[in-house]
Amino acid sequence: MRRDKTIAVYLEKHPRATEKELRRKFGLSRRETLIFLGDEQPLGIVSQQSGWRVKLGGFLGAWFAGDKKTVLTLVGVAFLVRAGYAYSLWHNPLLTTSLHDAAYYVEWAKNILTHGWIGDKVFFTEPLYAYLLALFLKLFGDGGTTALLVGQFLLGALLPLPLFILTKRLINRRAAMITGLLAALYGPFLFYEGLLLKTSLEVSLLPWAILLFLAAFRARSERLFFWAGIVLGGLALVKGNNIIFLPVIIGLVFFLLRESTVRRRAVLAALFSLGVLVCLLPVTIRNFVVGHDIVPTNYSFGLAIYQGSWWGADGSTAEVPRFLRPDPQYEEADAVGMAQAYVGKTLLPSEVSRFWIAKSVEETLSAPLHFVGTVFNKSVLIFNHSEFSDNYQYSFYRSHIPWLWLLPSFWLVAVFGLSGVWLFFRPVFWAVSQGRTTQVSGSSGWPESARVFVGLFLSAIAVLLLTTVNARYRMPLVPFLLVFSGGSISFLWSLWQEREWSSIIRLGVFGGACFLLAAWPLTSVKHDSEANAYHALAFTALKQGDYAQAEDLLNKTIAIDGQYGWAYGNLMLTELALGHYDAAQKALQRLIMLRPDDLSNYDRLKMLRQLQGASPEVMRQAVRDFLSLSDVPDYDADFNEATRYLYLKDDQRAEAALVRSLEQHNQPVSTLIALASLKKNQGDTRAAKEYLTMVVDQHPEIFLARYNLANLFIQENNFFPVASLLKDIYEFTPELSATWYNYAVALIKTKKDSEAIPVMQAYIERYQDDPAHQDVVEKFRAALKPAGQDPLQNLLPGGKK
Repeated sequence: MRRDKTIAVYLEKHPRATEKELRRKFGLSRRETLIFLGDEQPLGIVSQQSGWRVKLGGFLGAWFAGDKKTVLTLVGVAFLVRAGYAYSLWHNPLLTTSLHDAAYYVEWAKNILTHGWIGDKVFFTEPLYAYLLALFLKLFGDGGTTALLVGQFLLGALLPLPLFILTKRLINRRAAMITGLLAALYGPFLFYEGLLLKTSLEVSLLPWAILLFLAAFRARSERLFFWAGIVLGGLALVKGNNIIFLPVIIGLVFFLLRESTVRRRAVLAALFSLGVLVCLLPVTIRNFVVGHDIVPTNYSFGLAIYQGSWWGADGSTAEVPRFLRPDPQYEEADAVGMAQAYVGKTLLPSEVSRFWIAKSVEETLSAPLHFVGTVFNKSVLIFNHSEFSDNYQYSFYRSHIPWLWLLPSFWLVAVFGLSGVWLFFRPVFWAVSQGRTTQVSGSSGWPESARVFVGLFLSAIAVLLLTTVNARYRMPLVPFLLVFSGGSISFLWSLWQEREWSSIIRLGVFGGACFLLAAWPLTSVKHDSEANAYHALAFTALKQGDYAQAEDLLNKTIAIDGQYGWAYGNLMLTELALGHYDAAQKALQRLIMLRPDDLSNYDRLKMLRQLQGASPEVMRQAVRDFLSLSDVPDYDADFNEATRYLYLKDDQRAEAALVRSLEQHNQPVSTLIALASLKKNQGDTRAAKEYLTMVVDQHPEIFLARYNLANLFIQENNFFPVASLLKDIYEFTPELSATWYNYAVALIKTKKDSEAIPVMQAYIERYQDDPAHQDVVEKFRAALKPAGQDPLQNLLPGGKK
């Protein structure tokens, strides 16, 4: 007997049966139950007062009833939003400046046009985007960058189409509409589409590739698997991380297509691999021809692995290995230089990549808990709300284009997307999504396409856990999360319609946990600031010679964050370029106060003193030379290892590495200071003084060495060398730690009272209203009062020892 007849018979026998009883007994939805009870009204029966609503609802229902009109509407909305964003973007010159990686790609593209399309060295970075930009520059001249950005916006406007199709095939039509709308309005999509970065190209192409992958699995088609491999090869040339899909899809072929013979599955996997090979082979051959080395695409993968796990890493791009200069144009040279310093010979590109992978394994095995900590931090960072990046700041663009605040952000994607991931593993989700009134137990409720989709999503996360994370790197996860979000929002709506309060509460609790994960306070989040954005723009203006704009932007940086050390360093250079010597000195004084341990700051001090009294033209040229960074760094593997051992508190191995560094690299200042610190901690003050004396003799401008050496003499109550060591520091940055106080004490202890008195008076005048310095102020006041005995001799030295 059919179920509806069974229910009818039951109602005849139990005319007072309640909605709750029917739903429990027959597994009905709320609407089905109301229909059986006769309480469901036809949709058209509403009061005459709401006739306009009926007409509007009827129009919208008819319009969105077909997929074609729905998709056209979503694409139209996406296009209009992008048109508005592009208008806002190109009316603000600050937002269209090429920074960091964007400037690197522009320079690379111009180099391709100048020196030929083949090039002369193995690719360090994935080449497709640079070659695409070069093609646009070739076709459109100076307007090539604008033309490429227009192309990126058009590809972005089409994003709702593949995501609508994908979500409809995976879940249902309502979820597809939600996903398509989110894709049309998602703010960070617009942000990256307006930048000369490969991120938007990867994100725009990825949903189409996933559709092709799923079609290949659904049809079991040899041809589709081959073309899917070609598409994956193309994605790998945009971003190498995508190659992770190759082993994942091969594994899914053997795991999911178990109804096929092993031979059949092997053929499909082989054809897929062949497609990837066909796409990558031209690049591999080109790399071999120019570099005599086998590199399938590029060789930065090893460094990427190392950057995600090195001994000082936190999992984000905020912390990079110390030997890497913070500029994309030097990343390759530094990676190669340091690798060759370790092995002591010239390396092929593939050998450089393998070296950094091996170094990652070595450091992970030596500190496994640190590796676990970085993986945890990366796991949290992947789903954190912050859009912090190492290039451009979304928050900065949003502050200049306020209507971006109205668009969906990663908050929504993180909460509903993670909830959707959880729902994909629950049979009830598939029962509701596929319109079943009863759940299907076991894995049969989980479609094969959904398993492929989740497998691809998890593999994309795995790559991030192996490398580094920031908002830009996690962008390829967003198309996946939008599909999950559409599913979870659609499911929540179904629960609301059915008044499934217990299920709504469970989903709400899980969503709350996702919200807490997204809101987790991470140290890396502090880098998502307007200060970072202004500083990046200022540094670009400084390098381009626009010193007035650089000065303005650096002052804005400092107004936002008065502790931003790099801003003061670049402000010093900017003021010199403008001929403002006193302002440059003031900026450098502040920089040394903030970062006394940064030895590069004393190169600026040396430069500043050499330029005293120079003409503005000479100062400007000195700044240009300083910014050129033409000198190749001395890659010191021993010092790099010593720093790691010091971090691990392995003083014995650290000292051995520092001694090797001292012998092989002509007594580097950083090595001498590190050895002095190590010997001081071991109680060997004699050796510590010897090392610091060597620094002071060779580089008298290094305040760090002078200050630490003075403190060693103070500990021995030997004040005669202290005054001469601290005088230079006092005259330039008296507020550096306890310099002011110790200098005054040293003058007193060496019977130079006439020199000590003005120093103390200046201290009192400077700090008399500062509660933090009242103890010293009172000591100096008491010492300056006439008395029977000499109160100056009662002062005791203070400060860091």
